[in-house]
Amino acid sequence: MNYFVLNIAFVAIIIALFVSYIGLVNDTSADGFALDQLQDQLAAVSSQNKQLDLHVQSLQSMDNIKQVSENFTLEPVTDAEYLSGKPSVALSE
Repeated sequence: MNYFVLNIAFVAIIIALFVSYIGLVNDTSADGFALDQLQDQLAAVSSQNKQLDLHVQSLQSMDNIKQVSENFTLEPVTDAEYLSGKPSVALSE
């Protein structure tokens, strides 16, 4: 009878360990799926970031700046005069 109780306890421990192992594997696989989704989102955001960088560069190009300045009917600078002299300071000695 003593061996019967030990066998039942041993089987119960093995079943408990098996159930906890299945739970851990399930949690790990769920975390893996979540990680895959996050990596997909990262790839999508990185791609969008590259496209936006290219768009910013095209907007900052000299051709685009010239075209926008023509839309504002600005006059081009042909002869610039620069002022020279002593720099002024707020407090003098």
